Formats: sequence, C-alpha cells, structure tokens
Amino acid sequence: MKSKLNFSWIYWLTFSVVIFVTSCKNNGFPKLILKEGFKGKIDLKNVQLAGPFLYDSSKTNEINSIEENNLECFGLREDSLSEKDFLKISYESATNKKFLHQNFKNISFNVTSDNIDFLDLIGKTGIVGKESNFYLACNIKSDNEQKIILLASTCFGIKIWLNNRLIQKETGKISFPKGFDYFMTLPLKKGKNFLMIKTNRGINHICWRLICKFSDIQTAKEEYGINCFTDFIVNPIVQNQDTLNTYVGGYMAGKTIKVYISDKINNHKIYDSINVTADAVGYCQIPVNSLKDDFYKCSFISPPDTFKEMFYHGDILKLNDSFKAEIEALKILNKQDKASLDGAMERLDYLLHKEYLIKSRSEIKFNDKNVMITAFSIRNILENAKKDESKLYKNARETYLRAYLSKIDGQYQYYMFHVSDKVLAQKNIPLVIVLPFSHNPLSPMLKSWYLSNIDQIEWEKQLADNTGFALLWPYLRGNSSSSPISTTDFFEAFEDVKQNYNIDPDRVFLMGDCAGATRVLMLASRYPDMFAGLSLFQAVTKSQFDAYNIPINFVGNLFNIPIYVYHSTKDDVISVSNSDDFVNLAESYGFKPLYNRNEKESHYNLPKNCHYPIFQFFKNKHRNQCPDTIYYTTYEQKYNKAYWIRLDQFIQQGKAEVTAIYDNNKNSIQVKTVNISEYTIFPKNLKSDKSKPILIYTNGKVSYKGLICDSICINLGQKKPLNNQKNKYIEGPINHFFADKFAYIQPDNDTSISGMISRDWGQQAFFNLNTIKENKYNESFNDCNIILFDNQYKNPKICDLISRLPIKYDKSNLIFRNEEIKEKNLSFCFIYPNPFNTKKYVLYMGANRAEDFRLYGKNFVIIGNYDYVIWNKKGYEIKKGFFDLNWQ
Repeated sequence: MKSKLNFSWIYWLTFSVVIFVTSCKNNGFPKLILKEGFKGKIDLKNVQLAGPFLYDSSKTNEINSIEENNLECFGLREDSLSEKDFLKISYESATNKKFLHQNFKNISFNVTSDNIDFLDLIGKTGIVGKESNFYLACNIKSDNEQKIILLASTCFGIKIWLNNRLIQKETGKISFPKGFDYFMTLPLKKGKNFLMIKTNRGINHICWRLICKFSDIQTAKEEYGINCFTDFIVNPIVQNQDTLNTYVGGYMAGKTIKVYISDKINNHKIYDSINVTADAVGYCQIPVNSLKDDFYKCSFISPPDTFKEMFYHGDILKLNDSFKAEIEALKILNKQDKASLDGAMERLDYLLHKEYLIKSRSEIKFNDKNVMITAFSIRNILENAKKDESKLYKNARETYLRAYLSKIDGQYQYYMFHVSDKVLAQKNIPLVIVLPFSHNPLSPMLKSWYLSNIDQIEWEKQLADNTGFALLWPYLRGNSSSSPISTTDFFEAFEDVKQNYNIDPDRVFLMGDCAGATRVLMLASRYPDMFAGLSLFQAVTKSQFDAYNIPINFVGNLFNIPIYVYHSTKDDVISVSNSDDFVNLAESYGFKPLYNRNEKESHYNLPKNCHYPIFQFFKNKHRNQCPDTIYYTTYEQKYNKAYWIRLDQFIQQGKAEVTAIYDNNKNSIQVKTVNISEYTIFPKNLKSDKSKPILIYTNGKVSYKGLICDSICINLGQKKPLNNQKNKYIEGPINHFFADKFAYIQPDNDTSISGMISRDWGQQAFFNLNTIKENKYNESFNDCNIILFDNQYKNPKICDLISRLPIKYDKSNLIFRNEEIKEKNLSFCFIYPNPFNTKKYVLYMGANRAEDFRLYGKNFVIIGNYDYVIWNKKGYEIKKGFFDLNWQ
C-alpha cells in the first residue's frame, strides 16, 4: 500500500504564540523543586535553552537531524552532560560555527503560555532555513526517591534524557501539539536530577512547538484517558503481521493488562481476556494471528475508564477490491446513493494510493486510522444494501459520507453524518451541526484535513452518543464569515439530512471553533429562529470584514438563543477580548451567555475532550419559537426574518434595525424601526389569545388595531418599491451571485476566460463551470444567474442585454454609473439585475482591451463583498463599492 498523509491541514496555523524570553543574569541553573508526595500537574516554566542549530545537509536531512550530536562542536556528548557543561555552551566557545545559527543563544527563559514556540523564539514564521534543533534543560530537585510522569507533545522529533539516560526518542511525528502524546515515567533520585530535551523542526515549517508538564501517576492516568480514549492503537490496520500494537502509557511499564477483542459489526467477543505486559516505555503487543480478516474492537480497562478502539485485521487492498465488486453488483442504486458510495470510495482510494511524506510511525498510524475508519463506513453502508438497496442511507447508523447535488453548479458536494443506534431509536432526533473553521490551502472535502481530524471527530462522536445527539459536519465553501455560497451549502446539506432522518426541528444546535465559531455567529444571527443553542469556541467576533459580516454587530439577534462561550486568556491567536466584548454586549441587551473564561490553554493546546461542556450545555435545550422580545439587525434584505416579524423593505441601503416586544396582558406589540419602510407581523406565531384584537405600535404610533390574521403588513408611509429595486432576491454583493445556479455565456472568440474563471475561482470553490456557447444562448438561460465577458458578443439578444447595463467603454476610457474614468488598461467586474428577469443576476466583466484582462487572484466567490470593482493593469483596485437601492 502506498499512502500519503493529508498534510494540508497544518497550513492553517498562520499565527504564532508569543513567548516572553528573558535574557538575564544567570542566577543558577533553572530548577524545579518537587516535594515528597507531589500531586497534580506542574508546568515547565523556566528552562535553559540552547539553539537553534543548523543541520548538516551533506550528512543528513531535516527529518533525521534529531540524530545529530549538535554538541560535538563544543566537545560535548549528549549522553554525558552536566548543568555546568550546558552553561558553557555559547557561540563564542564553539570550535566549528558552521552549523550554528547566527542568532544562536544559550539563555534562561520563562514561558507565559502553556507551550514553547521555537519559530516565534527565532523570529520566523512560514518558510524557514536549516534551523532544526533546540536543547532544553533543567534540574528537578526531589526531596526523596520518587516516580513522576513527564507529559509531553511536540510537532516532530523528540529525544529526552534523565540523568544522562535516554528515556524517549521519536522521529518524524506528524502532527501539532494537541493534548499529550507521551506519558513517560521519570524515576527521580533524591537531590538533583538533570533533565534534557531535544526537539527538531523536521519538515514542518509552520509549527514548531513543545508542550511539557509534570504530574503524579494518577493525574497522568486522567490525562491519558482524555488523550488516548479512542487513540491507543499504534497499527490500526494489522496486515502482514501477527500483533496489534498499543500504547498504554509509560507509567504502565512492566504491568500486566487485560485486553478484550470483539467483532466490531456484531459485538461478539472473540478474545474474552488476554494478559499482556507493557514494555519499558508503555507499549503492549497483542497476538491476533488467529483472527480472520475483518473489523474488530480492542478494549482494555484502566479503572475507572474502559478504553475502546477499532482496528482492521487483513489485507486492506483486497477489502477495497471487494467493495468495488459489491458496488458494481448493486442493481437499483439511485444517482445520489451511487454518488455517495463513489465519494466514499474516492476518499478511500485517495488515502490508499498516495505516497508517504516520511513514512514515520506516527504518519503511518495517522493515515491508516483514516483508511480504516473510511473503509468501515463503506462496510456499514454495504451491509444496509443487503437489507434494502433502495434505502441505502435511510436511517443509516454510525458515521458516513453523503453526497448531495448542489444547485449552484450541478456538482456533488459532501457532508459527514453520525448517529448511534441509541439516538436513532428516538422518535425525534436532536442534531448538533459542527461548522468548519478556515482551512488553508483549500481543498475538496474528500481530500481535506477536515475529514482527517480523526481524534477530534472520534471524541465528538463519543460525546454525542453519550448525550443523545446526532452529528452533521457540512463542508462550507467560501470564507469564514459565511459567504453566500457557504450558506447554500449549509442548507442543502441540512435539508438532505432531513430527507433521511426525523430531525427534531426544536433541537438543532450549532457549534464551531475559531473561524468555525465565526460561521456559527453569522449563520445564527441571520436565521435566529432555527436554532436551540450555540457554542462559540475561541470565536472571532471583531473581524476585519465589511460591517455586514462582523459578528459583534448582530449580538442582539441572538437574544433568544442559549449560548456557550469558551475563551482562554492565553489564546495566542485570537484575543480573548473577542469573547469578552461579545459577552459584555450580550449582557447589555439583557441576556447572559454561559462564559467559560479561563487561564489554562493556548489556542492550539486544547485537551481532546474540550467539547465535553458543550454537549452538556445543549442537553435539555429547546428552540424558543414564540419569544416575547425580538432584536434584529441586518444590512441585507436577503436576511430579513426573525420569529414572528419580517422586514420587507429598507428606506435606503445600509443598516436596518427593529425591536419588537409583545405584551401578553395588553395583547399589543411595540415596534421600533430604523431604516425600515415596511414590515410584516405573523401574530399566529405569538403566544396570544387569537380571539382578541391585537394592537400594534410603530415608533410610538398606532399602526394596526384589529383581529389577528395570518399576517399583518405595516407600511410606514413609503412608496411601494419599484420592480428593479434591490430586494431579498437580488441585492448583491458580487459573492451572492454564486449562491444560486449560474452559467458563463462564452463569446465565440473566447479562448482564455473560461479557463481563467475555472482556475482562479473553481479551484477554491470547487464548482464545475457551466459554459454555454453564445450561439446556444436563449431566453431559458435567464432563469439562472449568468456571467458575461466583454462586448465581443454577436448574439443580438446578448448585445441587447449588455446595452442595458450601466457601463460604456472603449480602449482609452470607461464610463461607469455616469462617471468617466480616463485611464487605459482598466478591468472591471460588477453585478446587476438581469433586465429580462429581475430576480436573477448578470455578472459582467471586461477590460478596455479584452486581451489585457486579468483577475489577479480576485476570487469573487469568496472576497466579493461589494457590488462592483475596477482595477488597473497592476491589479490595484481604483474603485469599488455598492449600488444604491435603485441600482444607481
């Protein structure tokens, strides 16, 4: 099997943790004092640090640089070092400075975060040179002989010595620190104990961190339970070997463990009990040579926890071939079910047939676990086919990929769904929807890190199963502020789930981390009457997007939704002030989110069970369908309804606000409006006496007095809008064009624009560009949004359409919105109502000289937060903005 780890996920780490380095007079070697009977956890706060060293590319590479004795240039050995030797290390004392960094230092420093960021320490982000090794050392002073546990995690390779004895070594670990990977026993002698850690950057140019804490054995067991609950098997695919390898923690060295093996499909016990002994660093080998090829569950008990994880025994390539044969034999698959199975098989094939980056133990484990879980989901669906091929995904259990046909481009998009048997048995299924954070570079879902984030996915599944929820992971195209294309993706995935499951409409929840939490805020503020609760984990609330995409501008919209907020003061990427300001503003409106503000974790070092409080918070929450008080703010008429009020028309472009309060005793509604000329009340959605007349006040004046009916439209003395005014169907900005079906009408002489659009837009939004030759264009295409390029069309109907657009240009000037711009080599892009169907858009692009047109990376699908933009030959934008309500 050739396979390659999907490593693209790591590139979203675009910020670095700030570490305060203290260069000071050396008041002795850094030390940690441990009293007898030490309990709990202690951070590594003060250490002596030497580095960075450069690796010798003539002898090794960045991967294996951890094996080099970088201390040789000081006449020292790694395995026979003292604190005095360490303090003598300096740039000046080196006999060979060739492989010392120019900013090499040996300093004592304090870490104010919970991890050490070496890239920040050397003042670099992104691509770095040959900086690859740091040494850290400290003395641990113990009152007596005792065993403590070193909890550690790093981005790549690590070597650890205690009193000059190597106790841990790993090369080529592929991940970034999230929780702990190592649970090593440190047998301390009475008095001083010299601890030294070496870590290298390896191939990771974005993240280079070390987490290091000390604990007693009981605390280590608790941490192991969090970090390895479903992640203790080293080889999730057992093929060409007879043993299943597991890591049970260094504190278990030499101890006997009872292991159980059961059939994963039917839960029948295969091995009732196997006694295995952990080796010196905490690994166990379990004989499984008698197992037939199949999926199994391995369990062991370490009171009070029971650890369970799945593995596959057999030839995974043969299993893949058997899947293909079974799918080929299915006779009555509908197109969507076939696309779903094909998508899962494409995902499996992608994982199976890519080359490894470095083929280290951790990389193989990471990839094989993805392979195994993907294969198991396919097995489950094919088991359903044996019961009824026509209902392959109807009430399907466990975890699987599902395809749906996007109306935008006629291309299949995907989501992931999970539901346990226990949850499936409920009459109405509560649903938690996990919104994705930003992932850069973007990639299609089937090849994304989002699907590969197995450890977090497994924990979320466990938490959902225990609290009675199903889970939906949609994959939203566009940016983290929930651009219109991502909103379409969300609703299409959600609607597809509802076709197969009886989802409880009153128990639908949103959760997200980082930019995913920003998506949660924007989606919920636009559709507040849909959701029963929200979770915001390290949310960006004060982003630098346009006003109508800044979450904190819409806090009042969330007045009737329970909200859980988490943020740490140590967050080194997103300032805690984002959550502080959000919560303070919410309280000023009169509602109080549950705010978990702590001083524990940085942005990246979160325990794997960090979402546990979220699912507990969601339990027993229900949607408030008929609130008495509504606050609603919007900048866009497409987002215009909350509970029992709808904003039908703005006075002018910009911010519109409404406050609506129902008084049950008086059967009246007080409405205050800003920039609203017409709105509608739906009084039957109120908890009111429907037999009594209702009284509606607007801005202090009576607007309506009469019987309750289905809807009551209140016009505030404004003229009815013209047909071509901006409205909820068509108002911009440019990126709204891509929220619905569209096509590019290609001029006969176009040889490059369709390719440019596919390359610059399609590769990030993953749509198939629907291209129509101009001689095939007719009125039927006015039922979708259309892209037109330049004025070179010969089709008279297209020429007539272009003549009605607010632009005239030639090779030397351009007149747009009656404003003349005398400059050559200008390019432009704008949206406008289609003159022949004012509920659809025309997106018109062009240039003074068509052959000079360049997009310069302007992906309007994602960044098009304006109605028009004009740029010069260097790509600089010289004019952009919005049409008014009348498209002027």
